[in-house]
Amino acid sequence: MNLKMLLQNLAPKAYGDLAVDGTVGGVGFDPAKLVWQGVRAKVVRCTLEGGEIRAKEVGAPTAVSGDRLSDGDEFFVAGTEAINNWRAIRTGTVSGTIRYHVYF
Repeated sequence: MNLKMLLQNLAPKAYGDLAVDGTVGGVGFDPAKLVWQGVRAKVVRCTLEGGEIRAKEVGAPTAVSGDRLSDGDEFFVAGTEAINNWRAIRTGTVSGTIRYHVYF
């Protein structure tokens, strides 16, 4: 399924900036942004700026384990469980920033 089809019946209701650093176990989305009027987020659309990162929806990412993402990459995380479990960590010495919109 492409991103346009996935988002056509959803509305963006929250925005966040996530600093992806070297925190052991990775960092995740701000939980306060994942619920809107009692409804849980369906999709998070993200763009990475800065340093390369690795991310996982299951388990903790490391600098060498997880999906590799680079500056300028756009991606999405779909489904409540995947969104809640998603974590990222930088691969080197340069942190990245994920700019994200949350859809309900």
